[in-house]
Order: sequence, then C-alpha cells, then structure tokens
Amino acid sequence: MQKVISICNALVVCVLLDSTESAMKDFSGHKVIGAFASSKKELDVLRNLRNDPKVDFWNEPIKEYEKVSIHTSPDVEKAVLKELSDNGIDFYIMTDNLEKLIEDERIDNQPGEFLEGRDVTKFNLDVYHNMEEINTYIEEIAKNHAIASIQHIGTSVEGNSIIGLKIGSASTSGTQKQAVWIDAGIHAREWVAPSTALYIIHYLVNGYGIDKKVTKLINTYDWYIFPVVNPDGYKYSWNGDRMWRKNRSFQPGVRNLRNCLGVDLNRNFDSAFGGQGTSNDACSDIYRGESAFSEPETRAIRDGLLQLKGRLKAYFSFHSYSQLWMCPYGYVKNYPSNYNNQLQALQIATNAIWNKHGKFYRYGSIAFLIYPAAGSSIDWAYDNVGANYSFALELRDKGEHGFFLPRTEIIPTGEETLAGIEAIFLSNSNN
Repeated sequence: MQKVISICNALVVCVLLDSTESAMKDFSGHKVIGAFASSKKELDVLRNLRNDPKVDFWNEPIKEYEKVSIHTSPDVEKAVLKELSDNGIDFYIMTDNLEKLIEDERIDNQPGEFLEGRDVTKFNLDVYHNMEEINTYIEEIAKNHAIASIQHIGTSVEGNSIIGLKIGSASTSGTQKQAVWIDAGIHAREWVAPSTALYIIHYLVNGYGIDKKVTKLINTYDWYIFPVVNPDGYKYSWNGDRMWRKNRSFQPGVRNLRNCLGVDLNRNFDSAFGGQGTSNDACSDIYRGESAFSEPETRAIRDGLLQLKGRLKAYFSFHSYSQLWMCPYGYVKNYPSNYNNQLQALQIATNAIWNKHGKFYRYGSIAFLIYPAAGSSIDWAYDNVGANYSFALELRDKGEHGFFLPRTEIIPTGEETLAGIEAIFLSNSNN
C-alpha cells in the first residue's frame, strides 16, 4: 500500500484522481434557492454567505431586489435557510432536486451523429456539445474552409489541447490586419458560452463571400475564436460534476481532494492578482491560485494574446449568466483611459441586442456595475496587450434557468451576441 501511495504522489495524484473522480456526482436532494435582498444590510448578509465555500452562489449578490440563485447541498441547506430567515431575506425554492434538472438536460443533449461521419452539416447548433464533438467540429471547419486554420495555444493540466480557429482572408495591403479575439468556457459549467462561440464560428465561415457584412468583417479583421479555454473543467462538467467551475489542477496540502481541486482561471491573471473578489481558500469557487499565471490555461491565453500585441482591436470573453456587457476595470473602481470609447461601443452593442430579440443587457465597468473582481482576463488584456475594446459578456439569462438554459435559447443567444459584436465593428464611429 505504501508503494502505491508513493506512486500516486510522484504522479501528482493522477492514479488517485482516476479512482475518485470517474463517477457522475449525484445532486439528488440538492436545492436551488432564489433569494432577494431588500436592503444593504440583507445584501451584506448574502455577500458574507457567498464567502462560504460550501455554499454555491450561481450569481453574485449585486444589488437590492435582484434575485440571487443559491445552490445548497443537504448538509448545509438548513443553515442557509435559517440564515436567510433570521435576517428577513425573502426567498423561495426554485428546485428541490437539482439532479432532475441535470438528468433532463443530459437527455436533451445526447451526443449526436456528428462524430461518426465528421459531417459539419450534422453539427447541430441548438444543442450543447461535449469536448470531443467541439474539437472535432473545429478540425472539420479548418479542413473545409480555406479562411479557417486551427490555432493551438497550449495544453491544459490534464493534457488536453486548447484549440480554436483563426478566421481571416489574405491581407490586400501587405500588412497584418487588426485582430479580434473571442474566448469562452473559462468557467466550466457555463455551457451557453462555448455554444455562442461555436455559433459565431459557423456564421463567419458560412457567410464569407455570401453575406456582405460577414465578408467585410473577415476582410477587415483576423478573428481568433477559442470555444473552450478550460477543457479539463468543461469535460468534467459533462462527465463528473455538472456544477464544476474551475480548472482541474491539484493544489498541494488541501484538506479535501474532491471538492478543493482547481483554480478559478478568471482570477489567475496578473491584474492586481490576489485583490478583491478573489479567495486564497483552495476550496472556494473563486480560488485565485498560488500565483498569477500559475495555471497552464491562463498562460496559454496570455501567450496567445501577446502574439497579437500591437494589432489587437478587441478582446471578448464569454460567460454566463446575467445579461451584462462589461469593460475594465474589475480590480479597482477606476475607469480605463478610453472609457468613453468603450462605453459608446457597449451602448451600440446592447442596443443591437435589444433590436434583435428584445433582450435587455446592462453595461458598464465591472467594479461599478457588479462587484470588484481582481485577476480577470479582460483587465489584463486591456492593460498588457492594448486591446481598444476589452469586454466580458455575461450571456442569457437573468436567472430564470441559470446554467440550465434550455436548448431553445442557444441560437437566439448566439444571434443577439453576434448582433452586438457586428454592430461595434460595422458602426461608422468604430471603424
């Protein structure tokens, strides 16, 4: 037995991870509670509760009278409900069996026929796809479209490739074109984010030479799109724990291996690393990691973006949910130097979204709009790569379904997000 343990330690507990993490986590009896703070005092109670790593907040307590969804396991449920009741916070039970939501979603999103024939016409955009299907789709797009090429920017903790596509036509001026970067899936459980990135890939490669707007976008900019930049976490959200958020790196010395793996990659960038809105508790969903860029996934994004330094027009990072478009800064309540330009772009984008499907998205600087959050990718990209626009998007919805956004809303989410992005680049003021 001692020899086996030594081997596991030498392999950074790979053997142990395989034996304990293979089964799907059962959420039977887990509740999701909708809570509403009606005063600053009640809001502070929710924010304090948010700091408990055993309580899973699906969205942040931002302001009064805005619903917060709280996922509780049976062992903390009574304590959470008592805390809400004792402080007069209104709440209701959104679901008393989270496992039922997960099972229904799994039935509704079975892997299809796409992998068998590698036929891009069988890749349905109105379902959620696992990591294998997404990577295969990326490969097939590159094979079938001359304007698309695979971009490999790094390898994850567990050895999965972090890949995406460059979509662009040859430059007619002899100089490199400005670039637009889109990444998604940095938080594993936010499935509509990768789906939206896939929708945009589909729209661009199939519209080039046919649709005037698409043709102009591709002739003007090189598009770098990475649907899943946290492949380990995303795979695990399909095969292990649907509610997983972080990556899957092992943190030495943690007290509970299963619950305390991983780093919140969007707290791991070198933008006021370790500041507000992060945690040094490895069991927290907002654990920042041991140091800035400690994770191979954030280093991959960093290195990919630095290759575009000097020509990066815009950086977009897709998340869900809450219907927000946000610019720097998150780590401090200050505005970026070109805030007026970024704000104008946000106004243009959210107006286009409203015109597309009548969905209202709030917009503004992260720290002012929602809460301070240090170590984010958009702050780092703005400060260190010089992106004119650096935006974090929180996609649909506003909490009705949360992370379990129905299939019927996947394509509309993609359509309105694309409408916002198109509007920025096709408006006269931002060309």
